Amino acid sequence: MVLTQTTRAAVYLRISQDRTGLQAGIQRQQEDCAAHAAKLGFTDPQVFIDNDVSAFDGGRRNGYDALVAQVRAGVTHIIVWHVDRLYRQPASSKTSSTWSSSTRCGSRLSVVAGSI
Repeated sequence: MVLTQTTRAAVYLRISQDRTGLQAGIQRQQEDCAAHAAKLGFTDPQVFIDNDVSAFDGGRRNGYDALVAQVRAGVTHIIVWHVDRLYRQPASSKTSSTWSSSTRCGSRLSVVAGSI
């Protein structure tokens, strides 16, 4: 994949439960996603974080909402540690919004662990 100046990446990190508040899980995801981004040729992707926020219970995910806004603004590549960090319920309206925006804008999804 040849990157151009218009190629923009975003990393989305989420942990459902952070009982200690130390963001250790977020830090691990960020390290792995940063390494993956570098392999893809992205040196400084935007990072969006939802720490101690479930994707299952329908609560507000501010990092996710900010990611969706950036996809609409032209982010071309979304990097997540695992696809379940991005969503749990494929039919949810939030997921539909992201994928509809991603498809329309031509964004690609890349995962560190697992597959899409």
